[in-house]
Amino acid sequence: MCLLLMKGVTCNRLVNGCHTSYSAAYKGKVTNCQKQNLTQVPLDLPKDIVLLDLEDNLLTSIPNNSFITLAKLRFLFLSHNPLTELQREAFRGLDKLETLEMSCDTLSLDVTTYPNGLFQHLVHLKKLFLIGSINGDARFPTQIVEGLSNLEELHINSWPEGGHWPQLQVKDTLTFLDINTLGVPFLRNTTFHALHDIPINIFWVSGHLASIETGTFCPFMNLSKLRLSTAYGSSIKLVSITRGLQCLAGRRMEEIILSRVVTTGESCVTLTQEMFRYLADICVKKVELSDNKITQVDANAITNSTFFRCIEYLDLSKNMINGDLIKPVVTNVHFMENLKYIDVSQIHRMSSSPSHKYNITTRGGFYIPIPPNLSYLNISGVFKDTIVNVDVTLTQSDHLSVLDFSRNDILDIPAYVECCKNLKLLDISHMKIQQNVFNNTNMVTNLETLLVHDVTSDDDMFVSPTEPFFHVMPKLKRLDLSGNNLQLINKNTFSNF
Repeated sequence: MCLLLMKGVTCNRLVNGCHTSYSAAYKGKVTNCQKQNLTQVPLDLPKDIVLLDLEDNLLTSIPNNSFITLAKLRFLFLSHNPLTELQREAFRGLDKLETLEMSCDTLSLDVTTYPNGLFQHLVHLKKLFLIGSINGDARFPTQIVEGLSNLEELHINSWPEGGHWPQLQVKDTLTFLDINTLGVPFLRNTTFHALHDIPINIFWVSGHLASIETGTFCPFMNLSKLRLSTAYGSSIKLVSITRGLQCLAGRRMEEIILSRVVTTGESCVTLTQEMFRYLADICVKKVELSDNKITQVDANAITNSTFFRCIEYLDLSKNMINGDLIKPVVTNVHFMENLKYIDVSQIHRMSSSPSHKYNITTRGGFYIPIPPNLSYLNISGVFKDTIVNVDVTLTQSDHLSVLDFSRNDILDIPAYVECCKNLKLLDISHMKIQQNVFNNTNMVTNLETLLVHDVTSDDDMFVSPTEPFFHVMPKLKRLDLSGNNLQLINKNTFSNF
């Protein structure tokens, strides 16, 4: 035992199936009681624990004084229990508690389930998770945050009708609000009126949405990160969302994430000049529009505006395959002078036949000016429905360090790419490639990772006795050749590593 203690091995303790040990991450003892079929809070828990996890048990009620002996407790997890009752003094004695997670489908967010003063003893609480059922006929418990003078994060799946929440007016510490599910499909310019004087910095909202009124997000005077997502079956249209963001004009923001907001409301989406006009005066670093059935971008949609000049991270991935989607982005990308990351990879196919076919026997030059600060470019799967055989030169590409060309299975383009003398990672997997794929290019000089798995070739590219597949790659550290059905490899294949 002395030797074990000298080596820093923690002694563990089992009580009622609960496991107690020391955690460096939580700076104290933690007790894990998950999935023990407990019907009540154990009475003989160690008094000096800082974390108690009671998730996935059979608790139906939290009686008064259930945690009265756990004065040092800072983290309490009660999610995934069939709770229906919370007595008023249930959390008495937890004046050091910082995080309370109580996500239970059986807990209705109303004044009966959450009695007045329920959280009055949690004076140091910073994070509160209240995800439960919604009773449309019951009154929302607006007093639920009363006394929580240090609350920083609130995760909740309901909101008072009309946005009236007088108790929130005194919250000057709340910076992160996450509304997981909304009981009503319409966000109006009065919905979040109670948040006007509260320093919300991060706002996540999701649910079955039908429309967003102009001015909905005006109360968020300090908003830096906005994430909006919808449940399947939402009928909202993308233009309604962008119109609702108009009052954020003049703001400097970190991110606007609108991933998979279009579900059933539209069968296909065109990014129009009108949509971006609502966003034109917002300076935001990260914009994500992935998985929104986007098929094309209007020629004049990408303009020399504050919005596009500020973007550093742009994600248009997982939309519908259409060459018209890529063209305006490529031709107008020079407006995005600060762009560092762009993902236009696509995995969804249009049901119709390809609109363009190019003669594979004719070669031509294609110069693509990329933003001067771009370091990550993902065009995986962009050319699945198009046959192209062209010389491609990516100009202004000295900053590019990651290039994903993979899954362009009909494209013969990697043999003729010129770019990226400082490239660190190149992915040309799942493609048809040629023996001379790396000839006459400087993009392998500083390459550290090369992914060439699951490729096809007319010749056995690794066996040719005259010309090795790999030329000098002095800095290469990782090479992936898996999935290529290799049987023979020329003895000089790796001589230049």
